[in-house]
Amino acid sequence: MSLPALAQQSDVESMLGRPLSTQEATYIGNQLLLASGLVRGHTRQQISQTTGDTVTLEGNWGQGILLPQFPVTNVQSVTVNGTVWDTSRYTWDRYGNIRLSTGSFQPDYGASLFGGTDNFLGPAGSSDGPLPSGNSWMGPSAQIVVVYDHGYATIPSDIANMVAGMVALQISAGVGITMEQVGGYKAVYQRSDGGGLSLTDDNKKDLRVYRRTAMSSSVSSTR
Repeated sequence: MSLPALAQQSDVESMLGRPLSTQEATYIGNQLLLASGLVRGHTRQQISQTTGDTVTLEGNWGQGILLPQFPVTNVQSVTVNGTVWDTSRYTWDRYGNIRLSTGSFQPDYGASLFGGTDNFLGPAGSSDGPLPSGNSWMGPSAQIVVVYDHGYATIPSDIANMVAGMVALQISAGVGITMEQVGGYKAVYQRSDGGGLSLTDDNKKDLRVYRRTAMSSSVSSTR
């Protein structure tokens, strides 16, 4: 999937306080994509608005699953083992949690709680795991396909400024300078390879709110 840059040429020009030269304008697009890639790689998020993204997850015996990308703006469909579920069977939130609307679940506490005669864990003395009563995600062997929309229609200003700031510093670095830093933006380059971009520790701290720190296909959690 080809994703657009998270900042525009005009954002870089605002950082520099001047229009780009003809030469600078020839490579600004690639620099913006490189800086955007650093942000996306660190956050594990596409960030840009995406419609109709399809993800395949495994089921579980819990009450929720977690989508990998957020913010979620719409869940178009949920298909479990080839069957499209009615929207009344689940709810979702912007953080990517999809939860069952109905049904209760027996915890895997042991056979004695369920009238079993064995010492195996699970319902009624079995070793098959929790027994769902009502809706369930059909266990780890289930295949769940979700089609959903996510991302920002307008890129958050802190992300756009970060990307534009990295590129602006890259452009403004003069001959003989190997590193320049202003606030949280840093540009590092070598004349031999034409330059490089990197995220500072401050950048990474600022991106924490956009980063999916833990991802499980079968356990739902809130941020």
